[in-house]
Amino acid sequence: SLEELMLDHNQIASLPPVFKENSPLKVLLLNHNQLTSLPETIVNLKHLELLTLSYNNIRVLPQDMGNLKNLKTLILIGNPIEEDEIKRLRSLMPQTKIIVQ
Repeated sequence: SLEELMLDHNQIASLPPVFKENSPLKVLLLNHNQLTSLPETIVNLKHLELLTLSYNNIRVLPQDMGNLKNLKTLILIGNPIEEDEIKRLRSLMPQTKIIVQ
């Protein structure tokens, strides 16, 4: 079963909302793409431990990011995310190391 998905440097502009509840995915790498947002279904990845989104155009992440209880690291370097959004994420996900620079 798929536990790691590496999609760096693929000029991806959007992701389809296909993330299923029982996905065994633990690592999702989406650096250096053209993403402006993530589908709400990303929060279904209950086993996700590492999510890297560096160097995209993301300003806001889904409201229910706190549902990612196993997420250890979220990397957001090089995105136009406002400080208020970072604070919201940190309060939703106190167990997650959020790296923005």
